[in-house]
Amino acid sequence: MAGAGHKLWAAGDVVAATGGTSINSYLQDQVVGVYAASANRDAAFGGAGEPTLAEGMVCFLSDVNQLQIYNGSAWVSIADADYGSPKIVQVVTDQTEDTYTTTSASFVQITALTVDITPQSTASTLLVIGTFQVGHSEGTGGFVQVQREGSAISLDPAGWFYTGSTNSNYSGATLTIVCKESPASVSEQNFTCWYRGESTAGVAINRSWAGNAGQVGPSTLTVLELSG
Repeated sequence: MAGAGHKLWAAGDVVAATGGTSINSYLQDQVVGVYAASANRDAAFGGAGEPTLAEGMVCFLSDVNQLQIYNGSAWVSIADADYGSPKIVQVVTDQTEDTYTTTSASFVQITALTVDITPQSTASTLLVIGTFQVGHSEGTGGFVQVQREGSAISLDPAGWFYTGSTNSNYSGATLTIVCKESPASVSEQNFTCWYRGESTAGVAINRSWAGNAGQVGPSTLTVLELSG
């Protein structure tokens, strides 16, 4: 079993399937098993004639390129087992200088700003960072919301912006949204961005309300997958 440590073999030692000199204890159970996916790994243990899981066993999953360790109750990534801080697995980002305006009090999509990311592990955390260049027309501001798979991210209500009531037609600001998401899935995750006015105020993305395109902007959306 895992945890047997090491054995110094001598010429003439009898190699048995079980017992203190077993190949199972000192070799098989203490190597890194390579499996196509977690389902293949799980099917290799606990059945008739199959080994029993033991704390300290290590495996590599080819589908997600992940090294995992069995902690006595579950398989976890090496980072989850406190062998290091969470690492950046992948980064997907998008940006746009397209301009948008609306007087709607309902959310309208910023169609040119979207991110699709496929987590490599169900244990991963997705760090969402959005920066939005905004403006508005009156003494009230507006809101920006990031959605995942059609629903607002866990940071809700949406981010609010307000540049002040004086010369608001020509002023702009930067709104930043930072949030962690844990989808617990290896299916593709779609992130979209939405904005709306507060009450009936006119609001703008990547420009001031009355100014020309390019006075403000661009807006960006970045999603990082963090291991563990």
